[in-house]
Amino acid sequence: MQSVSVYGVDGSLTFDNTKIADFTKIEEKVVSDHNEELSFQLFKNEVIGTYTRCRIVMDEVIPLRARVFGQDTTEVIVNVEYDILIANDTGKLIILVNKKSCDKISDYISEEFGINYQKIAYNLPRIIEDSTDVKKAQFRKVRIETIHGSSITGTRVTDTNVFKDFDDAGELSNIAVVYAVDGEEVSFSISDIGSIVIFSTINEIQNIISLISLLPE
Repeated sequence: MQSVSVYGVDGSLTFDNTKIADFTKIEEKVVSDHNEELSFQLFKNEVIGTYTRCRIVMDEVIPLRARVFGQDTTEVIVNVEYDILIANDTGKLIILVNKKSCDKISDYISEEFGINYQKIAYNLPRIIEDSTDVKKAQFRKVRIETIHGSSITGTRVTDTNVFKDFDDAGELSNIAVVYAVDGEEVSFSISDIGSIVIFSTINEIQNIISLISLLPE
């Protein structure tokens, strides 16, 4: 699985792609009662089509009960690496990272580039229309007697009366669909706040770019 989040530049700002360059940021934070310096580094790599691929190397604090040098600790610092893509013309930011880390990455890049990134929320009904199959639909705030939320799974679930009932009585919050991308079927889920999880194995970054370009905002 591959987690993906996509951010767009605030419409009132113009993106300057000459700012895509290596940079380092240091943040001080108390970790397990010790003052630590957490490093964030961006390394500019190759250009893929209209995007620049960059490597992120950063320190992350994770909760973990452990004993280090004879002392108990509840947090440890791990050094991790992620890939991101930045559109050279619009500045659109594709982050191939778990949901927990993507906001921090976009904040650091926003500060360095002097722009404001906003997470893109995609149009779920349009995505359903463009998909070849809908395997899951999840709803919140359902108002059917004592039911407040529900999820339905299967094949072409949007063709069922159950989907219509929940869609009329609640808010569609997450779907799992199949898309035709570059001649191949790609299975993924997407939420109404723009969090994407790709279930299919995608070996080429260009295929992820192609998928993102197909999603209606």
